[in-house]
Amino acid sequence: MKINRRDFLKKFFGAIGVVFAGSFLADSFFKLFGRKGFAPLGIAVASPAPSASSGIEIAFGNRPLVLPYLGDSVQVLKPNSYDALPDVNRAMDEALNEPIGMDELFKDIKPEDKIAVCISDSTRSFDQPSMVKALLRFLADQKKHSAKNITFIIGNGNHAVLPVEKLGLGPEIERTCQFVNVNGADKNSFIKMGRTRPPDKYFAKVMGWETSSALLDAPRSILSALRDVAFLDFDHLSRNSSGGPLLRVLMSSISNGGTEIWMDRRVAEADWVVALGQIKPHPLAGYSGGAKAVLPGATSRLTTVQNHLLQAHPSADIGKVDDNILRLNIEEAARMLKKIVMFNVVLNGEGKPARFVAGDIVKAHREGVKTARKVCEVAAKRTPLVIVANDTQGKLDLYQFSKSTAPATCAVSAGGVVILCGELPGGTGENMAVNSSFAIKEVEYQFGLKRKMPKGVDFFCVSPNAKRATQGTFYHPFESIDNALSAAWKKLGRYSPATVIPNTDFIIPIPQS
Repeated sequence: MKINRRDFLKKFFGAIGVVFAGSFLADSFFKLFGRKGFAPLGIAVASPAPSASSGIEIAFGNRPLVLPYLGDSVQVLKPNSYDALPDVNRAMDEALNEPIGMDELFKDIKPEDKIAVCISDSTRSFDQPSMVKALLRFLADQKKHSAKNITFIIGNGNHAVLPVEKLGLGPEIERTCQFVNVNGADKNSFIKMGRTRPPDKYFAKVMGWETSSALLDAPRSILSALRDVAFLDFDHLSRNSSGGPLLRVLMSSISNGGTEIWMDRRVAEADWVVALGQIKPHPLAGYSGGAKAVLPGATSRLTTVQNHLLQAHPSADIGKVDDNILRLNIEEAARMLKKIVMFNVVLNGEGKPARFVAGDIVKAHREGVKTARKVCEVAAKRTPLVIVANDTQGKLDLYQFSKSTAPATCAVSAGGVVILCGELPGGTGENMAVNSSFAIKEVEYQFGLKRKMPKGVDFFCVSPNAKRATQGTFYHPFESIDNALSAAWKKLGRYSPATVIPNTDFIIPIPQS
């Protein structure tokens, strides 16, 4: 059959036109109705093209984790822009020479005075070596004080004790000064400084524990005996599942009578104490830094646990400082020392120094908090899904990483899901002196988090070690972000509005209506 050339060309180009027209109409339909529009009809849709919410990177071990497509309603929370200091050394010197809340730092200090400098271990992310060197330089140049009379108190907390060389202070400082690793379980290392003022009766009421209420009225001798039992048998009780509830009631009862301050004897006996650290968001004390270098940095395990149990109070929350019952407890303990000053740094969102503050343990801290708020507090809408990561804690264990639930609960809505993503090579926290799953579930969750977060929130943990890390805790384990999202969307609906916090170190979401 002979084909007419003109008819063939008309049909050929007509077919091409139909293809282009169909493509244009399909693209317009996607833009107008969105990809979700197909779902109710049961029509299969190809994987979505990259959008503003795909390709988001979050901290995850040594390399970032790229999140899959989360839908078109995603907010990514990052720190507010804040300029770094142009001359860090000069800024440190100025802070030490112009202390806040006092006329002069180390006024009337003598060359032979003993100084205890409470510092962080090597897990902290700020440039501690530079601050230590600036402090020693100031003492030598301005106060003619010898470094041989300085002892560094390393607040390891529940981290593994590492060699002094890991601090990066340099061989000269390591040779000249003394170093002490605080061991919270060694009762002989501590001196009893006294007891802080008892908090209100909130704890006995809100916990609903009649036993706790009864123990509040127990004679002091009985509480003292219970204290010794708790101190000596803390490991046994916390590691024994039947002992967990008993320990919880016991410790809360003792805390209701005020926190017993057992301070490392090198700190308690020092003529001067320096609290050196970083001011950043903290889930219990509002913001870290200041007197936190002393409690829990240089206190016994008993004192630390009693203080941490105050997290049950509504005021003990992330971002709250002045009326925070837990922070006030810390600062009251610090005032029991002979003389104490502080030297802290505030970092901007890029991890560079934004401000240094030195001086009075409370007044200087509050000034530093003012700057930290400008960096860290960001407006956010609550969403059903929140995904968080942390550049430092995610490389440690779940006990440390679970601190990231605090900013997450400021961003999640009722009935939502929070997904923590981290490598967690330390599992639940096997290096801890106490049972970490008990600390996470019985103390952190039951005491504090459960009472402050929206109702009905589930917590997921994404990690290669998820099953090992989450055992005995309130987290649901997932080995991949895809599996975690599938489970979350099953509860919330696919592509429900989401919030991503790539690094919780510098974020406090401020919920907006």
